Amino acid sequence: MDDPLTIFSNTVSKSKEGIISIEDMLNTYPLLREINLERGHNFEDSTRNGKIIPSLKFATEKDAEEITKIFKEVYENTYPYKQMENISEIQSMIRSPNYYWIIFTLKPDIIAGCIGIRLDFENKIGNFFGFAFKKKFQHKADISTASIASVVAPMHIFKNKIFFWFAEIRSSFSSIQYIAKLTGLSPVGILPNKDIFFNHPESEILFITYNTKILNELRSSQKP
Repeated sequence: MDDPLTIFSNTVSKSKEGIISIEDMLNTYPLLREINLERGHNFEDSTRNGKIIPSLKFATEKDAEEITKIFKEVYENTYPYKQMENISEIQSMIRSPNYYWIIFTLKPDIIAGCIGIRLDFENKIGNFFGFAFKKKFQHKADISTASIASVVAPMHIFKNKIFFWFAEIRSSFSSIQYIAKLTGLSPVGILPNKDIFFNHPESEILFITYNTKILNELRSSQKP
């Protein structure tokens, strides 16, 4: 019998076209529902296809400086959202119940990448942002497995509180767009020249996924 990681890897490689809603995604990746980001998660086998699979966990305030270093290094101090380069700003986010940062770590305790989560509990909306991975690890680490886990696990954790998720992904990041589709995030629009990366304007692609409740039982019965 295949080990859990092999089963998961095979599922990832198939790129399920039927993943549309949050429910579809959670049913497609049942193993990822067991991930505890507070405690941290190490995959049973540390490698896939010859690449190292990073561990995942929620960041703490002591990780804030490393997160800022990632953005400064990857974007060569040109990242348009300067709060990502500010330790105090990142620490403030980590303290807030409306923000989480997930860090990708490699042995021994090297923070190689990160992704942020913004939660609007009142409107049941979640937003993935700030995905970045240090350049020297991009070809050594299995970013796809770690990235999918970093999206699926929070969707499970907050499945009863967040019914709509979105992410804005750089138009030049075709690999990340592909990974987003594997998690059920679907492209629905383009934001022309929304941001400036490396001093050049670049469009972003809007990806979304949702809980089917918002289309039926939570839908307003009031006619427009």
